[in-house]
Amino acid sequence: MTHSTTSLTVSSVTDGIYQDEFLFGESYVAKLYGRQDELEVLTKAYDLVQQKNSYQKAFISGHSGSGKTFLVSAFQKIVLQNNGFFCSGKHFQNSRLGQDLYPALISAFSDLCDIVLQSADFDEKRRCEIRDNIGKDGDLLVKAGANITPFLDVEPCFSSSSMKGKSSFAKFKVACKKFLQVMSSREHPVVLFIDDIQWMDTGTRQVLEFILAATEIENFMLILAHRADNKSSLANEGLFEHTVDCQLIKLGELEFDALKEMLLEDLSVTSLDDNDYLCNLIWRKTLGNPFHAKQFMACIKDYGFLSKVGGKWVCDVDLIQEEMMISDSLADLLSTKVQRLDIHLQAILQIASLLGFRFLKETLRKIANDYFQLVSPTLCAPETMNKYCDERNIDETGEHYNISELSSAELQLFLDKAVEEGFLEKVRDGHQFSHDKLQSIFQELMQNDARERLHLLIGQKLLSNQAGDLFIYQAATHLNIASEHHLQSKEERLELARTNLRA
Repeated sequence: MTHSTTSLTVSSVTDGIYQDEFLFGESYVAKLYGRQDELEVLTKAYDLVQQKNSYQKAFISGHSGSGKTFLVSAFQKIVLQNNGFFCSGKHFQNSRLGQDLYPALISAFSDLCDIVLQSADFDEKRRCEIRDNIGKDGDLLVKAGANITPFLDVEPCFSSSSMKGKSSFAKFKVACKKFLQVMSSREHPVVLFIDDIQWMDTGTRQVLEFILAATEIENFMLILAHRADNKSSLANEGLFEHTVDCQLIKLGELEFDALKEMLLEDLSVTSLDDNDYLCNLIWRKTLGNPFHAKQFMACIKDYGFLSKVGGKWVCDVDLIQEEMMISDSLADLLSTKVQRLDIHLQAILQIASLLGFRFLKETLRKIANDYFQLVSPTLCAPETMNKYCDERNIDETGEHYNISELSSAELQLFLDKAVEEGFLEKVRDGHQFSHDKLQSIFQELMQNDARERLHLLIGQKLLSNQAGDLFIYQAATHLNIASEHHLQSKEERLELARTNLRA
């Protein structure tokens, strides 16, 4: 990509820069469809950050599935190829666990610390510079949960109570600004991306307002994305009413030609028999929404309406017209696709969906094994999963086997299958759902009692974690959901009250 004012390169990632965790995981392919103009806007803004040491802002809005995160992931590659540091945080629906948690910011700050520490040119001089510039205010970031202790010569000490009150909160906002100031440099500009701000807590909003108004930050770019179909859209747009150097990007739906190119390349072909009919059908069905279109195409393949015959893709248009009426919703199609999965994989992904949008394999394994022992399942093994039984050397009895003791290797087989099916993406520290809609579908497929029992188990596990107060908010949330039917005794209710008080 070139333009008259830019000196950016898009060839290869600079040696020594450690940032391999892309927003869409290891399998991400840098291919955009119909979003080249928007990518150019972000690229030019980053060029100003690099060449003029400036502070640039961008606000991206669009409906669910319109490709906001996908666009930023493509931009992330350009940042990495040009010596930049890229960090990100994401908000989740129904996860406002406390006004003072700032979960997305703290996650992004911790990621940025890891990136800086592992960069090729990091040395003791740079560490001291960071420590001296952040000063005592850095303690507030540590107490909020940010992993910046390697720069400050202090021990980790999470304590949200230390940030209560107007004076402490004002100091915390200053600490966030100082942190971004010192972490950003001419050699390595910083890009901070905060996703799904329609679900952010009040405290995070106030911190972002403070950072947006700051004039002292250089070599820095802030990107915020929000879902345009959310009621808070107008309030979020108000963040930028008095902000200078801000790019407002609104993502609409894909034009037909861009969507057609995406679908054909998804099949690794340049043409397809009856492709105009198929692409028109999907375009009408999904209204040009790229995520919906890809999922619809996947459903068509899963149902056998699109198959490879003699090395050539053949589309059964009559069967599609007969079986997949235009009135069917994407949610119905995705739910049907999920329910066609092996029952064991369904159970594992349902558990993962309650752990969060992103989760660690070992955490999932421990929770899953405890949960399977709790409900004592003996799950049916359909023929489609027989090969997995053989690979795990599972002793079958008739048509059933028990998966109450999953090893790490066994769980990995299921997770690999979920990635292959497009439900999950691999990331550096674990896995994440490819979209929050898929996470919601797996949650909704669970029976209420089973879901509450799982919330209870997760809450108890988090409460017993050695990290103590670091997980107290999450623990309280899970336990509160389970409390109506599963915490009935006086002792249990009293302990729950203590937990909520701590939170």
